[in-house]
Amino acid sequence: MKYIKEFLALSLEEQQGALTHVATQKGLPLIVVEKDLWVTILLHILFGENGSEGILFKGGTSLSKGFDLIDRFSEDIDVTYSINTLKQHYGEFEDPWNYFDDSNEWSNKKLERELLNLKKIGQRYTDEILLKIVKDELKDIVDLEFDVVSEGEMTLYIHYPKLLEESEYGGSYYVKPVIKVEAGVRSARVPTITRSIDSFFEQILGRSDPIDVEILRPDRTFWEKATILHAENSRNEPSRIEKRNHMSRHIYDLVKLYNSEYGKMAIDNLELLTDVVSHKSTFYKDNRADYKNATPKNIKIVPTSELNSSFKADYEDMAKSMIIGNPPTYKELVDVLIQIQRIII
Repeated sequence: MKYIKEFLALSLEEQQGALTHVATQKGLPLIVVEKDLWVTILLHILFGENGSEGILFKGGTSLSKGFDLIDRFSEDIDVTYSINTLKQHYGEFEDPWNYFDDSNEWSNKKLERELLNLKKIGQRYTDEILLKIVKDELKDIVDLEFDVVSEGEMTLYIHYPKLLEESEYGGSYYVKPVIKVEAGVRSARVPTITRSIDSFFEQILGRSDPIDVEILRPDRTFWEKATILHAENSRNEPSRIEKRNHMSRHIYDLVKLYNSEYGKMAIDNLELLTDVVSHKSTFYKDNRADYKNATPKNIKIVPTSELNSSFKADYEDMAKSMIIGNPPTYKELVDVLIQIQRIII
């Protein structure tokens, strides 16, 4: 993080000038460039020498920062804790992942009990360990005021200091000066890949001191997204799409993944779909999600007629403020979903 620290040592006027130059070169809004800087700093903290050992990066931000696969703002940092790290801090406990062992004799009640216990341990780790790591490391990096809070659900909110003029925060791009680090304990951890991540600032500077980050490989994310769409189509409730924040991002991300090398990897590995379904059916039980029918022949990724208008309105709202450049139309995305559906049958 050598060059980021050099940037932070500049005067505010010099920082604003540097961010403006980067924004111009990248063709991005200033607030996006600023937020990318703080996201990168937090990745250095989480995955650095004093970070959370064994932590895994996943989700939309991993697709953009780790692979440049999507062009939408994904402002959150989604991570999964290492079971071994939790045990180092809180001693031995029953590991729900043992449920998948051939020799296991766990009842469903025991699985539910141990998953709940694991969630409680994950929350303790967030409040007692991760919160302190982030606060202490930020103090060591820069002499600025941060508001770092835990609000339950294994989630930290980092309100970072604004480096730009106040007028920059009220434009058409809805980007708040806050980063959400959302952790979990139930997410799958294989397969993974290590990627070197740096900031837009370093990319334009031409000098980088990146951080190596272990990331859930995007071919698994492809099937994670596909099964999310299958679950929503199975529930078939327009109100869920309307109430939940930008569910259409999964349609956009799935199409972008399909058009990458990782999409081909996923399509060629239907056993990975089986593994995703097995994991969700066990750790995220929901009969209405109908995971048992999330098979190559029966998976439902194309929005139902009942959901279509809700997904369309949600996507068009998201595209206005969260996608860089010229976003594909909703119809173009659905056409690709139809193509994917035909290929995997």
